[in-house]
Amino acid sequence: METIWLVLMVVDIDVYARGGVVGAVCHGPAGLPAAVLAGREVAGFTDEEEAAVGLTGVVPFSLQQRLTERGALVRTAPAFQAQVVRDGRLVTGQRRGRPRGPRRARPGRADGVVLRKDVGCNRQNGDDG
Repeated sequence: METIWLVLMVVDIDVYARGGVVGAVCHGPAGLPAAVLAGREVAGFTDEEEAAVGLTGVVPFSLQQRLTERGALVRTAPAFQAQVVRDGRLVTGQRRGRPRGPRRARPGRADGVVLRKDVGCNRQNGDDG
């Protein structure tokens, strides 16, 4: 599993370095490197939400802690509420259900946009994200 995060980090750094927009939703921001996150405001699945769905200790890390360790400024909404944070060319989201907000928050053109579909965040209701 860690290998996929490393591949995503390389892609994210490359896209971001070339002026592209990078986006991630739910647990997706875990794949963003410190080079993209440092000093940026971000949103993602919260510790409160992790506990509410019984995944504390199942997921091998706290997303909030990981983002903070990489220098991000984590912004949270109430549990399971849609939250989109755009900080420059970084678009992240905390959500329940489909991540419509981040798709709307990106710039008009899709050139260089990497929006990660975060499979598995909503499996309790049969939705793959």
